[in-house]
Formats: sequence, structure tokens, C-alpha cells
Amino acid sequence: MRRHAPRVAIVVGLICLAGVAAGDLGAGVQDASSDALIHADASRALGYTGKGVTVAILDTGVDAHNPDLAGAVVAEHCIVPPDGCPDGTGEQDGPGSAQDDQGHGTAIADVIAGDGKNDPVGVAPDASLVVVKVTDRNGRTSAAQIVAGLNWVLAHHPEVKVVNVSLGSDVLLSGDCSRLTASLSAYSAAIDALRAQGATVFASTGNHGFPHSITAPACIPAAVAVGAVYSRSFGSYTAPDVCRDSTTAPDQVACFSDSSTELDLLAAGAPVEAAGLGTGDSLFAGTSAASAQAAGAAAALLQADPALTPDGLVSLLETTGVPITDPRNHLTTPRIDLAAALGALLGRPVPLPPPAPVPAGPGTAPTLSRPTVPEATLSTKPISFGPVALTRSATRPLVIRNTGTGYLTVRVATSLAAVSARPAKLTIPAAQRATVLLTFRPLRAGVYRGQVRLQTDDPSAPRITVAVRGTGRAPAPLQ
Repeated sequence: MRRHAPRVAIVVGLICLAGVAAGDLGAGVQDASSDALIHADASRALGYTGKGVTVAILDTGVDAHNPDLAGAVVAEHCIVPPDGCPDGTGEQDGPGSAQDDQGHGTAIADVIAGDGKNDPVGVAPDASLVVVKVTDRNGRTSAAQIVAGLNWVLAHHPEVKVVNVSLGSDVLLSGDCSRLTASLSAYSAAIDALRAQGATVFASTGNHGFPHSITAPACIPAAVAVGAVYSRSFGSYTAPDVCRDSTTAPDQVACFSDSSTELDLLAAGAPVEAAGLGTGDSLFAGTSAASAQAAGAAAALLQADPALTPDGLVSLLETTGVPITDPRNHLTTPRIDLAAALGALLGRPVPLPPPAPVPAGPGTAPTLSRPTVPEATLSTKPISFGPVALTRSATRPLVIRNTGTGYLTVRVATSLAAVSARPAKLTIPAAQRATVLLTFRPLRAGVYRGQVRLQTDDPSAPRITVAVRGTGRAPAPLQ
């Protein structure tokens, strides 16, 4: 049997996560549709590739060994307490500290700055990247971790002019959310400070399909909230447990894209193909990709005019964008048009490349990205060691199964000094099991009763207890 502890609300978690399945639509074709929709191809053709501009990414990290991102990453940091960084600590700095163990951050980095060796070229392939890992390997995080990451960028990398946060809260909010709670006020202060230093923060609105509310930090007015449109027609699209669009078309607001009066921009969010962990690639959907496209567009424009302020940059993207009306709420929002924005800066029209071919028919639908969720399953039946002589010990196994979709971390402690657990911490991949060995070494004669206490990252069972008992038996007297 399994005993469930009360569900604990997670203050902030990833809204758009990869760990997504690779598709068979073809890298060049897929990227051609999303890339051409915002006219990033026209910007690159004129040599505006983000060169000289530094973009900070707060996400699951980045696979710096991916050939498409080789040389792009100039700084790494990790803030995942208590021990979620690559070296097993809660905070780490330097090369390797932001190594991606989930995949989402690598895809986001590729959308912004991938150089196109193996996967589609990014919007700004010559931009430099400062990567801050703020999530665990399941893509879960907290407001405190994201704010700490923003403040780290503020303190250590004043050269950063663009920040991308394709993360969001589990709770959606309407309107200006900057003063609703202490954590939202902390978000607001960090984003305001970055903006005052000349950095523009882009944030994804979320993938819940809500027409009147979005996630934090996108709901902070100083952040640029980015929603998603489809980049092309690919038949109907179903986002499981979220929504369904019976048809899809270029510039159609995706049914999963959260919206509110705080929405600032739209960009292509489905389908998008980008680098995954190792040499694989991912075909995914989400406002994460749209936010990354906006960040890449900002880098290209800042190369063209390094004197652009955050206010000037956002105004340029908004006034030159294509107006798109969301039928769910009748709000009209500009979809990024990088060629038009660049043309406004240069004072002349930017030529558009010939349209790339797109596949006929629906093809393979992209996967809506979301966090993975571990699930701890074990017997909570009391464990008995029976009678054990004071000079001896007895060992019993406790088998823990992970029946969820993400990595399960378990920390084990006991309430009895006479009972030890080995190992005290273990990580179990999805659909696998692991064993904790419980050893009873009685210190005195008598009955022992206590508990084994398991702390897990299963959101439905963060704490699980198993009763243990045993008897210490004194040696028989010599005859």
C-alpha cells in the first residue's frame, strides 16, 4: 500500500518544460516556419545575429557540450538548494555549474543562440549566453530561486542586456501582480533593478489555456510577457488536460497560451524544434519557446542599436509588431516582426527572403512541455526486526518504486539511534526502484519502537513514515 501525505502547493514551478519527445517533421522545415513567421531569417541575412550582445537564461541549465551551443556560453551559475547543483551543493559557480539535467534550458538556449550545426539556427546565433540553473532535474523551482538568479545576474554580469525566464508560477494571476505577496514584490524589485541597469526581462505567460490570467513573473509589469501563436498549419492540436484547437494556422493564438491585460508580445510557440540533451533534438510547443524567440529578437536589435534602452526596445517591438486578436478575450497584442523592427531602426525596408517550403498535411504534433512529476510508491506496513542479541544486528530492505514521470529524490532518516539507513539519500529514475537497507543494532535490552522518515520530492507525498520495531535481547548467562 501507499500512504499519501497532504498535497503541498508549490509556489513556483516550471510552466514550459522540455523533456519533450523528438518529432519527425524535419529540423530545417520546422524551424523554417517559426523562424520565418517573425522574420528572423531576414535579420540574419543582413548580419544582425546578436553579435556583441549578452543574454542571460534562467532555466534548467544548458548542455554546453551540444555542438550547436559550443562557444556561446560565457558564464554559468547554479542556485538549487539544498543539493541540486551538479557538484551536490545548493549553489555552484563556474564552468559546468549549470549543466542541464532536464533538457528544457538547452532547447531554450538553442532557440535564442543555436548556430545551426545540427539543429535549426537560433534567432541570434552570435549572442553570448550567461546561464543560471535554477531548477531541479524535474524542472521544479521556487520564486526564491528565480529571484536569487535574477539578483546574481544583476550583481555579477552588468553587461547582460537581455534576460529570458521561460518559467512561471503554478498559480495564475490577473492584472498587475507586483505587490500581491512578498515573493511577487521580490520579483518586481529584481526586475526593476535589472531594467534600471539596462537589461530587459522576457518571461513566458504559461501553458494553462487561461484567457484572463498569466503566471509570475510574466505578470510583473516591468517584465515583458510573451504568449504563443502557431507558426503554421498542422491540422488539429490537442494539449492534453489543457485544450484543443480543431484547426491551426499561422498567427493563430495557441489555445494553451495564457493571456491577460499584462500580455505584451506574441511570438511563435508551436511547433518549434530545438536542440535537446546530447545530440538529440526536441519538437515542442509552449510559451517558453515564444519568450526565447522574443529574447533572441531583442539581441539582434541591440546589435543594430546598442544604445536602445529597455523602454525603447519594448516600444520598438510593440509598435512594429503584427496586431493579433485573441478570440477568447478580444485582446489585440503585437506579434513580433523582427524585419519591421529592424527596418524602423535602419530607416529603410528590410528585404524578406523567399518563403521556405513547409510540409503538406498535419505531420507530427509537438508535445506541450511541462514539468515531470515523480511518484513514490512503497509499503508502509510496519517493519519488524524481531529479537536481536546485543552483540548482533539485523537488516531489512525497504523497497521504493518511482511510478511517476520524473526523477524521485528520497532522503531517509530514523527516529531511533539503534536503527540506521543506508543510503541516506537516493535518486530513482522514472519507472525504476531502489532499496534502502535498514539495520537494527540494539544498544540495550528491551523493546524498540520508532519510525523511518522519508522526505521526497513527490508533490503528493513529500513526507512518508514507516513504523519500525525490534527487541534487544541480552546474552544468555554462562552456565
